[in-house]
Formats: sequence, C-alpha cells, structure tokens
Amino acid sequence: MPGKHVRFDGIPPTPVPSLPSLTNSSYSPSSVADLNTPPPLKYHGSPNACSPLPYVPSAIHDLLGVAQVGAPPIHCDLTLEPSLSTVGLNPKYHLHPHALYEPATTPPLGRMVIDCTHLLKPAWAMIEVWATNPNVGVTVMDVLHAIYRALRTGTTGDDFNALAYHDQKKVNDAYQRRVKLFRGDKAIERAKGVKRIDYLKEKHLFGGLVETKSGPDIWRLVLA
Repeated sequence: MPGKHVRFDGIPPTPVPSLPSLTNSSYSPSSVADLNTPPPLKYHGSPNACSPLPYVPSAIHDLLGVAQVGAPPIHCDLTLEPSLSTVGLNPKYHLHPHALYEPATTPPLGRMVIDCTHLLKPAWAMIEVWATNPNVGVTVMDVLHAIYRALRTGTTGDDFNALAYHDQKKVNDAYQRRVKLFRGDKAIERAKGVKRIDYLKEKHLFGGLVETKSGPDIWRLVLA
C-alpha cells in the first residue's frame, strides 16, 4: 500500500492510569463478587431451598444509554483515554460531571460484560468490566475505561493480512488518524502499531449500550 504503513511490533499497550477511587478499598475480583452473588436462601429444609432467585433486570445509566433523538448524552471518542478532559456531557441532559462516577446500572453490578460485535474476531468482542470500588459497583467511568483498555490491545500482521485490500486501507486510515490525535509522543505511539480500535475504522465514538437477552450484566456496545 503506498504512503504511510501500519506497524505490528508486539509492543504491549501503554497502561491506562487507574481511576480515582471513591474509597480506600482496593480492587479485587473476589471483593466485588458479592455484588453479583445472591445471598444464600434460609431454611435449608424447606421445599423452596433450591429454587432459583427470580430474574432481576437492570437499567442502564442515562450517560450510557442510546439517544432516541438527537445527540447522545455523552460524547466519548474511544481512541482517547476517557478522562474528564476527553469525555463531554450533553448540556441538555443537565448531568453533573460527578455522574461519571455513579453506578452504571440500577441495581449496581460488580461485573459487567460489554459485547462489541463490530470487532474483527469473536474472541475480541467480549469486554469484561470490574468495579473499581466494590462499595459502588461498576461505574460509568469503569465501563468507558474497560472499553478503552480492551480496544488498545495490539494486533498482528496476520490479522491485518486477512482483510480485503479496501478494508486494509480503512484500518490503515484509522491507525494514522489515531496517531495524529494522540496526546503524547506520536513517534512512540506510531511504533506501537495497529490496535483493535483501528479495526472499528471510522466508527470510533461511543454510541451507548443496549440490553441483551443474555442477562442483566451483558450489554451490547453501539458505535457512531
């Protein structure tokens, strides 16, 4: 392909700075598991002791929902690290920036899975989100950071070569655009090569989450 070319040098993605914790609690998958684990049923000898708990649907936070009409409540370019400086709130929704640290769902969850069906491989599609603060549950920013980190994962030349020529060009264009917008040393960022985010091509804006039939903790990512 003429002009600038993509790179695949296997350098791992740059670690994303941790989110500010709302308490002094440390993250641990085991510490957040209780949020998703129902309490044991009492009265072991009763006929209902082994009955499953009823299905409890969850509602998504306004910031993470899909706008029915007009601009979405949140503007987030998934090629950029989702800090307060890169996440914009739509003023018509009258949401305070603190809302970014509110639970992503009602009721809160300790773990969520985001399904990004737009990615090249099914193995890339499922993005796991754990609560930074187990006392709060998965927050809006936990979701955005988890998506960003997953899409920053490096890819290989075989992934790129498996594409048709016109798709290779679109991925290369997305890679060049991302490097140009990178807020840091562009030469270092270029050397890290193509990421999964580049395979989304021109669709790199967060468009919201929609529920699935797979459970209250699994949501599908919409891109714009």
